[in-house]
This record gives sequence, structure tokens and C-alpha cells, in this order.
Amino acid sequence: MPINDSSYNLRGKSYRITARFPDGHVENLIDVPRYDFNWQTTYFLAAPKTLPKGTVLECLAHFDNSPNNRFNPDPAQTVRWGDQSWEEMNIGFMEVVFPAGADPDVVSLTGTTRPGSASTTH
Repeated sequence: MPINDSSYNLRGKSYRITARFPDGHVENLIDVPRYDFNWQTTYFLAAPKTLPKGTVLECLAHFDNSPNNRFNPDPAQTVRWGDQSWEEMNIGFMEVVFPAGADPDVVSLTGTTRPGSASTTH
């Protein structure tokens, strides 16, 4: 199936991953202001980033389910979270490296997205 087929995630508009550090400063790690499904790839930071304990990573996606989105197959359709490519999703996969010998229980995931909750677009 071609990448631009209407069954793919075509409503994505922008994507950002932000780090909120314990000292209060905020830094965008990834910022894609004009998302394009054809650009789905792996992004690498220019240099490794140290994230001190207490750093919160936030993933923010915007979707456009309006008639103004020329790629939108059906602006009248209610779109919900889903794992299939005809649905929409916001998943920020990240690779994290821990120092050798570090406590394996150093990461906690809190406030994660719960599919089906407030993640409906229309």
C-alpha cells in the first residue's frame, strides 16, 4: 500500500517532545512544526542530553481533522485513538541510556496517555 494512501495517519499537524527540568527550565528536544507522515523517521539529538532525576518528558501532537487539511480523507468522520494506521495516535518512542551499574528501578512513568481518554479529535 502506498505511503500516501488514505488509510494512513494523515491528520497529523505538528509534534513536539519537551523536557521540563527540576530547576524549572523547559527545553524542546524535538520540534516538528509541520508534520508530514512521509517524514516518519528516527530523529537523533545533535549531542546526548543528560536528564537529571525529576525531569518530565512531554509529548504533544496536534491533529487537523478539518476540510482545510488536503490530506484528510473524511473531515466529517470522528477520529479516535487507535493502534491502526487509519486511526490517530501520539506515541513518542525514545531511547534512553543508563550508566552501567545504575539502579534498574530509576525510571517511573506517571500521567501517561490512556488510549480512549481525552484523545479524541474532530
